[in-house]
Amino acid sequence: MVDFHKRLSSESVYTRFLSDIKYEDRVSHGRLIKVCHVDYDRDIALVALDQSSSTGKVVAAARLTKYHGRNIAEFSLLVADDYQAEGLGSKLLRELIHHGESEGLDAIEAIVKQTNRAMIHVAERAGFEQLYDKEDGVVRQYLNLADRKDVSMDIDDTKRRQSAPIFI
Repeated sequence: MVDFHKRLSSESVYTRFLSDIKYEDRVSHGRLIKVCHVDYDRDIALVALDQSSSTGKVVAAARLTKYHGRNIAEFSLLVADDYQAEGLGSKLLRELIHHGESEGLDAIEAIVKQTNRAMIHVAERAGFEQLYDKEDGVVRQYLNLADRKDVSMDIDDTKRRQSAPIFI
């Protein structure tokens, strides 16, 4: 994860965290413990690995975190700059949605900056509603899972998942 954060541009960091977070703070021991130790009752964390790398370097990370006392979870995605615009964010988000459905969540949501057009596009393609908050300069993304009738994957989605990067 340290190497992953080292390869992120300041723009990628800002669009993910909605603020500038120094590299040293992102890879501090305390923060990495929080990020890498998953409470599977509340969280699921996924990473995409570069299969062509002999070390299996992390190229993207995603997380779904259930709110306390609610049947709703927040998602987050971060893709290394060199791997953006290749569909990794979409694949990871689909995996998070499938996990949320299998856990019986009512909804998944996120908040992104209005300038994060790539993330807005990824969420729109996955069926998320986009609620623009001009005052705060953010977009509230919301996917109602409770109303989804068909949670089974079609054949094309199955084929895409088979060609997806390794998730652990």
